[in-house]
Amino acid sequence: MITDETLWRRLVFEWPGAIGIQYAHESSVRDYELRLDPGSHRFTLCCEPEWKAAISFKQVGPDVLALEGTVDGKQIRGRFRRMDDSRFPLLSWGFHWINERPFNR
Repeated sequence: MITDETLWRRLVFEWPGAIGIQYAHESSVRDYELRLDPGSHRFTLCCEPEWKAAISFKQVGPDVLALEGTVDGKQIRGRFRRMDDSRFPLLSWGFHWINERPFNR
């Protein structure tokens, strides 16, 4: 399924009013405008006039978010697990002004 261009691999909630989606076939993250309605546990995504998404969410476990809704006219359903902060290189390795050798090579 990694060749499916609609399959979501990761969600990134980094800024209020925005969400990043990494698709299974891409390494980069695409940003979308997020409009949250916490009372009804729903959010909408917008980016282009012809593409819209309305999704309901529910926290089904301490670190598990379940999503269900409509994206671009298609029904979706998925579960996403929160990544532990220690898996992010900047937090696990620490920040250094000067590196004697590149960290990522």
